[in-house]
Amino acid sequence: MPDGGAVATGAGHHRDDRRDDVAHGQKKDIAIASADILCQDLRRKLTGARPSDKYFRDATQLADMIIAGGFEELAGVPREEILMKY
Repeated sequence: MPDGGAVATGAGHHRDDRRDDVAHGQKKDIAIASADILCQDLRRKLTGARPSDKYFRDATQLADMIIAGGFEELAGVPREEILMKY
C-alpha cells in the first residue's frame, strides 16, 4: 500500500482524501451560496425590487450552514446575543 496504508482509488486520490474532498465541497457550497446572496442583494439595490420568499429561504439556508461551522473563516469571531427577539 502506498504512503503508509492509504489505498489508492485512482486519479491520484486516496481514501483518506475523501474527508478533505467533503470539507472542500462544503466550503465550495458555502462560497457559492454566499456569492448568490450577494448577487441577489446587488440586483435588488439596482432595480429597487423587494426581497422574495426564495431570497429569505436561501439566506436562512446559508445562515444554517455557517452556524453549523461550515465557514472556517468565521472561527473565533465572538457571537453576540440578538437584541430584539421577535
